[in-house]
Amino acid sequence: MIRRFELKDLMQILEIERNSFPKTPYSVSTLMYLSHYYSFLVYEEDKISGYVVYDPANGHIISIAVRPENRRKSIGSKLMNEVFKDCKRVWLEVRVSNEAAQRFYERLGFQKKGRIERYYGDEDALVMVREG
Repeated sequence: MIRRFELKDLMQILEIERNSFPKTPYSVSTLMYLSHYYSFLVYEEDKISGYVVYDPANGHIISIAVRPENRRKSIGSKLMNEVFKDCKRVWLEVRVSNEAAQRFYERLGFQKKGRIERYYGDEDALVMVREG
């Protein structure tokens, strides 16, 4: 089931963050900020398996993550499909080294449109766009 983020989800989201982005996980305060100002959806079965945060005003994907043990089960695709219902044009940044994520986004119809040097501090980002 996909639903909006609730405060009770915070600890599970933090766990997903730490497993998905061990070098740069979002803090509690950042996640709370995102939940107040952006669309924040979670995918839940027995527990929260993934989430997506995006700006419905411009289609920017701020973050998407799925528990490592739940990857390759279409959870990320289901979350992104909810974004596609809400936004005609969707765009995001992805690490140049994250080839698995790039392939995932390409399967969803994203195309590489640019590069931002040192976006992550230690690494460049590719900008990928999906036109609705």
